Amino acid sequence: MKNVLKISIFALMILCSAMVYSQTADNSDQILQKINEALSQGDCDHAQKRYNVWKTFADTTDASVESRIAECVKGEKKRQEAGLLMQQINESLSQSDCDDAQLYYNVWKTSSSVSDAAVESRIAECVKAKEKSQQNTATMPNQIQQTAEPEMVFVQGGTFTMGCTSEQGNDCWNEEKPAHPVTLKNFYIGKYEITQAQWKAVMDKNPSKFKGDNFPVEQVSWKSVQEFIRVLNIMTGKHYRLPTEAEWEFAARGGNKSQSYKYSGSNNLNDVAWYKDNSEKTTHPVGTKLPNELGIFDMSGNVMEWCNDPHDLGNNYTRTEIKTNSRVVRGGNWKSEARNLRVSNRDASGVYTNDGKGFRLACSSE
Repeated sequence: MKNVLKISIFALMILCSAMVYSQTADNSDQILQKINEALSQGDCDHAQKRYNVWKTFADTTDASVESRIAECVKGEKKRQEAGLLMQQINESLSQSDCDDAQLYYNVWKTSSSVSDAAVESRIAECVKAKEKSQQNTATMPNQIQQTAEPEMVFVQGGTFTMGCTSEQGNDCWNEEKPAHPVTLKNFYIGKYEITQAQWKAVMDKNPSKFKGDNFPVEQVSWKSVQEFIRVLNIMTGKHYRLPTEAEWEFAARGGNKSQSYKYSGSNNLNDVAWYKDNSEKTTHPVGTKLPNELGIFDMSGNVMEWCNDPHDLGNNYTRTEIKTNSRVVRGGNWKSEARNLRVSNRDASGVYTNDGKGFRLACSSE
């Protein structure tokens, strides 16, 4: 009887071992399948993590899997580098810097071992437009060049508190919080909003609803502004751009000369702004109200001004990632309530047009 029992226990142990081995093999195969799936999707991190689990589970290594993971990591790094180069190409083209775009594209082509007909076409168009512009500029009357170029104000860099500061009282929106320090380098910003005369000198047309050469141009989309900047930079050989949101607010507050006004240049809104209560439902010629501490006009009211930054409405300064096609607009306009003309007020808009949106230009001091 004892011998029979021993035999039965031994048989049971063998059966359990076989089951464990079978389950181990099944789990090992499942993990390898997951590794293959991750590698097929180019997900090197997950492939490596699952391989580490598989190694521990199977108590062995697999040189072919390790080689494939290494190739995946190498390919991912190469794609990242290619992505950065393509970003540099796009930035150069947006600034009409054809030479830099061509240089970055040559590096990208060598690195990627492929070519891109669309990029090559854009570079060729950039070169063609620049050559044509240089020919036109050579014969362009000085008056048109002077009309197109904005008058710029130098803004000395410094550190300021951006957002809902004490002088804003209870008028702050959540998007303005928390107030936080920002440090900026020297830059230049337009003394006035871009006028219809300046827009016409560059784009040869006027989309504005409220007509007048010295009125701010409006009904311009963010993308059409980028095209204006591209052509203007070719015409002038300079590097104009939209201000960042931080640059805009620093300039609106008066930079290092700030007197901590609620609006740009005063606590009395009627002194410095065209808005709902005094505009008579229209824009007005630029520079007809008082300037702020830096001598800049209309940063509160008249037209909202496009900034370069993307922005999610409802997200405050603590956001870490922005997924949106909207862009920041600042300053309020001729139909805004007083609360929306404050220097810290933030707004966002899709890239479309309306009769309340215009812009002013900025450029780096270097």
